[in-house]
Amino acid sequence: MNMRFLDPTSLQLVFKMGGTHLFPRRGLENYGPHESPTGEKITIRFVYPKNYRTVVSKFKNILENGGNRFPGFENVYRIPIEISDDIVLDYKDYRGIELPKKLAKVVEEDREITSKPIYVVVVHPYPRWQKRNPYYVFKSHLLKCKIMSQMIRTDVLQGRNLDEIAYNVANAIFAKAGGRPWKLLTKIPSFSGTADLVITIGFGLTRVPKDPAQRIFDRYAGYVIVMNEEGIMSHLKTFVTQYEKTIMRRKLIECIRDALYSALREHVGNIDVIFHYSSKELSIEEEQSIKQLLEQISKDQSVRINYAIIRIITHPLYKVFMDTDDGYPLMASYVEIGDRLLLIYTVGKLYEKITPLGVPRPILISIRSSNIDIQEIDKEVFVYSVIGTARMNWRNTGIFNREPTTIRYARDIAYMVASFNEIVNLDPAYLPEEIPWFL
Repeated sequence: MNMRFLDPTSLQLVFKMGGTHLFPRRGLENYGPHESPTGEKITIRFVYPKNYRTVVSKFKNILENGGNRFPGFENVYRIPIEISDDIVLDYKDYRGIELPKKLAKVVEEDREITSKPIYVVVVHPYPRWQKRNPYYVFKSHLLKCKIMSQMIRTDVLQGRNLDEIAYNVANAIFAKAGGRPWKLLTKIPSFSGTADLVITIGFGLTRVPKDPAQRIFDRYAGYVIVMNEEGIMSHLKTFVTQYEKTIMRRKLIECIRDALYSALREHVGNIDVIFHYSSKELSIEEEQSIKQLLEQISKDQSVRINYAIIRIITHPLYKVFMDTDDGYPLMASYVEIGDRLLLIYTVGKLYEKITPLGVPRPILISIRSSNIDIQEIDKEVFVYSVIGTARMNWRNTGIFNREPTTIRYARDIAYMVASFNEIVNLDPAYLPEEIPWFL
């Protein structure tokens, strides 16, 4: 087996005015973000327990004015922030499924204004599967009022460098305000060699536990996310269904159909669609339903749709060791295993002294099906679709992101939308489709 490498240029990202850089953080500092949100400023409001007033004050100061390593929000994102009055809560205010009265009053006032603030809410850590934990309670109520929020756990504030937290929180806030921090320099090309439009669709399904201890499940929750050829999310649809496979499959196909129509709009001609999915294997019925949907849309829209369905396995048994002192593989290297398997390193050594923490773990992709002959497919496109979308993780500004964003948030999104539905009866169809509210 031969180790292959993507062109290093393909790892570069684009920032303001076409400035490029390999490192997201340095690109933002040198050039500014690729695209700013509308408006002259971003308003932020902090909500936190009263015994965290000191650490939150330090964090706010770093976010606004900069610290030892973080230059300050405006210096990085080229747009000022305005911090509104804090909402300081008691510990008891974090119990229950309703917002505390003093917070609910302010939320009602903020929901009526055009430029709504983004809430930064400090919450105590709770298990993800706990349906009514404060993270889900606050986020669901705020989303129902069309207010974006950024959650920070108390253990994160106390246990990590505040400058590092400021970088990641600032980037997520900027994206939720409607900004686009960066995009891919090298567009995801056509795997068929004939398409003039290429989109990547990630989808995921999660069984939501009713009782994790007894492995009892009562719902399916899922999502469909569309990434354009520059790696930017253009559409997100989530859903919650009964714990019944036929109903789940019907809802999944409905969301994929909506996603495809959102991408096609008035497009005519050839289109390449790369599907990413993870976790459980697709059933024959699910795969057949996707094929039938594509055939129907192709006929209705008079377009040629070339598709490839790819399973992404995040914990493969395979590993590669290089003939170097440390044995670390290079980032964006891959090995082809037969006709349908590709072992990819989305993280790895960049230069002699730039390596990720720990031994890099590869990702295995399996080409499950396509309407293009396997021998005619440019399989390196699939490699880049995975590595490129891993580079588009706006949740942080670091260089290393192992999983592609098409599948990275699968379980988080599923648990959130299932809990939102239960806490405030928030229909997933009501959630924003073009803003990454889940970051």
